[in-house]
Amino acid sequence: MSGIAKITEKDLQEFAKFVEELKKDTDAELFSIDKVTDTISWGRNGILLNESKKGVFLIAEEKGKIIGFCNLFRKGNKYECGIGLLSEFRNKGIGTKMIGKMLVEAKDLKIKEVCAGIKKANKVSIGFFKLNGFKIVEEKENSFLLKKMI
Repeated sequence: MSGIAKITEKDLQEFAKFVEELKKDTDAELFSIDKVTDTISWGRNGILLNESKKGVFLIAEEKGKIIGFCNLFRKGNKYECGIGLLSEFRNKGIGTKMIGKMLVEAKDLKIKEVCAGIKKANKVSIGFFKLNGFKIVEEKENSFLLKKMI
């Protein structure tokens, strides 16, 4: 594992490739990004998020290839996080390391709680967030809102 770091401009093309691979590897409903240009815009927004110190956008790399991401952003009056990891790298502690680094960054930004909105059908993600200390605080028709105090 090469590591986990904040996304930079030099990562954008590789990030676009990663998102295309993740879309094939994951439930397509999780993504509303259809074009590479939209993916690059998403990555650029991540860079701005890091630079403005209003959130966090991390990538995980192995041998120069992006294999995952974890982000934290303000949505309404709360901070929400998201995570994506290629299936061949799951269950190896990489997601937990990304969440851990994101939580450290969030604490440095004086963020007190982090939420994750997860579809009820996504039992793997619900289990992952619970294992990382998140608790279900709200149930909607098709999703749960999980929260972790930091």
